[in-house]
Amino acid sequence: MRAQTRIGAATASLALASLGLVACGASADDQSSTGTTIVTSTTTWASIATIIGGEDFTIEALISDPAMGPHHYETSPRDIATIQDADLVLFNGGGYDQFVVDALESTSPAPRSINAYDIHLEHDHDADPGHTGDHDGHDQGTTPDDAHHDDHDAHDEGDHEAGDSHGEDSHDASSGEHGHDDGHGHGDDDGHGHGPVNEHIWFDLHTMSAVADELAGQLSEMNPDGAEAYQANAASFAEQIEALEDRAASIRAAHEGTEVAQTEPLTEYLLDELGLVDIAPREFVLAVENGTDPAASVTAAFSDLLDDREAAVLMYNATRESPTTRIMRDRAEANGTPIVAVAESVPAGMSYLEWMDSILDDVAEALDQE
Repeated sequence: MRAQTRIGAATASLALASLGLVACGASADDQSSTGTTIVTSTTTWASIATIIGGEDFTIEALISDPAMGPHHYETSPRDIATIQDADLVLFNGGGYDQFVVDALESTSPAPRSINAYDIHLEHDHDADPGHTGDHDGHDQGTTPDDAHHDDHDAHDEGDHEAGDSHGEDSHDASSGEHGHDDGHGHGDDDGHGHGPVNEHIWFDLHTMSAVADELAGQLSEMNPDGAEAYQANAASFAEQIEALEDRAASIRAAHEGTEVAQTEPLTEYLLDELGLVDIAPREFVLAVENGTDPAASVTAAFSDLLDDREAAVLMYNATRESPTTRIMRDRAEANGTPIVAVAESVPAGMSYLEWMDSILDDVAEALDQE
């Protein structure tokens, strides 16, 4: 059987049309009804801004190409000026789009901003796997002057922090034996006592609902006339996130404990939601995440587990390909292992919700082949 590689086909089943969703915001040249500008780091966050703010704001993603990752993005003078002139800046944080943080820190006075990773750290993740149950009362994102709103209830920090770890065994790269380490968090410590950073928080559905709530609160302050609409949009977004979580729970019920492998720790929050176990050698994903080449023995260990069909699915980062990750993709194809190729940003022509729905489609179809 030949492996199937899928990249987010637009087969979304959610009722999205009523919000008029688009994959990214309007260009800076378009006119909004408020004359107010929201600048985001990537198309993913531009999509969230569009979902919540609708047509009331001009929304511009600094990185408008979904195939371009921000890891090595070099800020242009135009980018700096765009951030300085923004009324609100929405960015990922956690080191993912550090160029935005640098620009904000060099701007005085800095525009108000939302750091989604800070919300991720502050938000309660104690809900049952596969469903959050409650999206009310989220902590606020931070602005450079640490301003906060008073109309939200704070949550205690939950257990689903960046760097959750679920196992102590690891692949023995030197021997080629595969202990199954699905420990999460492949970067440096986040500096807040939460363990290693995994900055790919847009794959944490619960966090995205919290970010949407924070955004609605800030947009309501910026344009009180539209507050009711922004809150309604955030509530609708939360309902559709819950629909995605319900889908994830169904997949989890059918496939919990299934072993998969990632070329990079891109989708591990989603894998947690689905109850899937990442058995890729930790040394491999660490190296890819850090932009270095894994040791030959580590690459061989990964190849061996794919040859032995230990992983039911290969989760492949299509944005940050390298000769080493392509070896894994080719090996999976040769051995009939289904491949789910996932980008790092919302693909052109899709909304965030459509994108997540299509990824769940792809994962479910791949797992059904096991």
